[in-house]
Amino acid sequence: MWDVGNESVLGLQNCYSGDELERQRDAYTTLVNDITKKIHAVDPNHPVTSTDAWVGAWPYFKKNAPDLDLYAVNSYNAVCDIKSAWQQGVTPSPTSSPRPARPASGRSRTTPTAFRWNPPTRPRPTATPAPGTASPGTRGVALGATMFHYGTEYDFGGIWFNLLPAGQKRLSYYAVKRAYGGDTSHDNTPPVISDLTVEGGAGQVQAGRDLVLSVRATDPDGDPISYEVLDNSNYVDQSKNLVSLPSTNLGGGRLKVTAPDRPGVWKVYVKATDGRGNVGVETRSIRVVPPVPSGTNVARGRPATASSYQASYGDCPCTAANAVDGNQATRWASDWSDPSGSRSISAPAPRSGTSSCPGRPRTPRPTRSRPPTTARTGRPCAPFPTATEGSTTSTSPGPAGTSASTARRGARVMGIRCTSSASTPDGRASPGAS
Repeated sequence: MWDVGNESVLGLQNCYSGDELERQRDAYTTLVNDITKKIHAVDPNHPVTSTDAWVGAWPYFKKNAPDLDLYAVNSYNAVCDIKSAWQQGVTPSPTSSPRPARPASGRSRTTPTAFRWNPPTRPRPTATPAPGTASPGTRGVALGATMFHYGTEYDFGGIWFNLLPAGQKRLSYYAVKRAYGGDTSHDNTPPVISDLTVEGGAGQVQAGRDLVLSVRATDPDGDPISYEVLDNSNYVDQSKNLVSLPSTNLGGGRLKVTAPDRPGVWKVYVKATDGRGNVGVETRSIRVVPPVPSGTNVARGRPATASSYQASYGDCPCTAANAVDGNQATRWASDWSDPSGSRSISAPAPRSGTSSCPGRPRTPRPTRSRPPTTARTGRPCAPFPTATEGSTTSTSPGPAGTSASTARRGARVMGIRCTSSASTPDGRASPGAS
């Protein structure tokens, strides 16, 4: 079988809109038809299809690509809608065929392929579905089924797509076996994770602190279940690797690990294995934030000034006041057109810290936190140097995207000066420090 194009009728909406989008869709499907005619001329013995991600592509193919033999649709959990869309007259041609399901990250990865035969204008091969290959929900309109199976990798993408990550059989492996007519009644099947929660909430996980996951899992065959916790930093640094974490089983389905040490959105995975080559996997996203330091936040609400601030775009305005509001969801960002050679922000602090020993003021140790990457360039932000008044401070790395500074007794002003070392292709300094 020949397949001309992939998901372009739907995808054109990312490039065009309005009347121009309609013209481009007509032009694309006309091109598909021109290619189809060429293929038929050199290979009349194999059908030609074109794949899209949307049944709404069918009217464009019907109008502009009458030489196609089949229609193909990649879908997710809409596999069960293919038959009804066909029968409700999205296109009057008679036949379609879906592909079985694969679980994706946070959604069901069902990838059906919908086919149809045009009334033949020349002798064509006859399509006969093999028994059991049609997805049960599409019998009567399905010619057959194919499925994406990407490999055996056990990484970020492998958890999305693979039936056999690291050679272990997932629930989807047995679902596909049944869909293709296999008998699973005597198979030993994987543990089923029915619930996974992050104790204390997934939105404010403190970096480097204890993280407790609550897991509810059962094994259909009564096999003992072993657990492994892994994490992934794809949304922090684009790593695709899954990293196994040392964990403590607290009993009752509670697993304790140490939270990641960098702020940002992380994926956490729980693997449940039965010792028989089967695995169940469940995933949650967590947002890691800098740990809450002990003591009083003496900077909160203090007056703050900056060399400039970003007035709009994204989550801005990002004024200097955001740096001292105590809210991890807000930030200060310099303006892209900041005229100063280095971007800076400062705020007056109390004359001295507090102490539990009367008469002995404690040396203040301010702590600053920052996002793991800059807002616009995505490059890691270099450690903050400290703008000092009379060399009154020194700076040292702190945990989880923070830096801690020790001020000499009597210091009243703590400032931050961040000079970008990155540059644009024409050699100018990259703006937008935050």
